[in-house]
Amino acid sequence: MNTLKLKANQVLFGEDSTEGIVAVEPVGKDRMQLFLRHGARLETRDEPFVPFLLLEEEGLLQFKGLVFNDLHRLAIDIETGCAPGFEFSNPQREEDRILSIALMDNRGYAEVLFGTEMGEEEILKTLGERIVRLDPDVLEGHNLFNFDLEYIVARARMHGIKLCCEP
Repeated sequence: MNTLKLKANQVLFGEDSTEGIVAVEPVGKDRMQLFLRHGARLETRDEPFVPFLLLEEEGLLQFKGLVFNDLHRLAIDIETGCAPGFEFSNPQREEDRILSIALMDNRGYAEVLFGTEMGEEEILKTLGERIVRLDPDVLEGHNLFNFDLEYIVARARMHGIKLCCEP
């Protein structure tokens, strides 16, 4: 049996072996800011970035006549609370509410909807309004399909809200 050597896979992890990277954020169209942990010290530095897609067929690069850079992409990320005594938040627990939703698109729009400024129901309604107004071609995010969207939809249903992005 062959052992899978993921760290050696340059297609997935690139050729840069820099250790201690804890976060990466875009800085313009062709640069990323790296956040690196060195013991108790956090360092930041900007690095060039060339986005890529891993596809089986070149034809998948075409999106209804658009190339990737023409797509209007909206990234969504949520932060949730977790009731004491539990290790992970659950949208079915009333107290595990959405604390904030961050939105950012590739055209310069950025906003954070904070639970300290509005209730969860208002955050969810505002999210739906923003998605409709911005009309993105693609929704994206770090864990969008395995957590964020499911959580958003479950909490919206709890409040009796039907969202534009709900399946």
